[in-house]
Amino acid sequence: MMKQHLLLAAIFIGAVPAAATPAMPVTITEGVYVEGAWLRAAESGSELFLVVNNTSDTAIDLTGIGVAGMAGRIVSPDGSRDSISIPFHAELYMTEKGLRVAVPATFQPAQTIPVTIATTGGATATVEAVVLRDDAELPDHHDYQH
Repeated sequence: MMKQHLLLAAIFIGAVPAAATPAMPVTITEGVYVEGAWLRAAESGSELFLVVNNTSDTAIDLTGIGVAGMAGRIVSPDGSRDSISIPFHAELYMTEKGLRVAVPATFQPAQTIPVTIATTGGATATVEAVVLRDDAELPDHHDYQH
């Protein structure tokens, strides 16, 4: 009986695509969380998107974002930036027409790629970003009280 339950659990877990389950938030520093990291092919490489929630009482700056060991370049609609400021009690939600990170490499759909985020004060965190097909549904994220 126990073997049947384990087999059923293994079949069920294997049947759920990895992208269907959003990754849990990763703490960058106390009160600052990153989640929903994903990549898509772009004209010259890939673009990275993520959600950063700052529930703390202090503004933070994202000073560096590395993807698979390569430095990403922060891109905004009005040009590039060296950092991104996130006010206290605010959320940064990167979008294809807004802030995003350009990466000089391409990846295969369904791969998971390590992304390292650095902030002022030296805090860092690494999350896994999933590479999505162009027609894939975008990951959801948690809602926080800001």
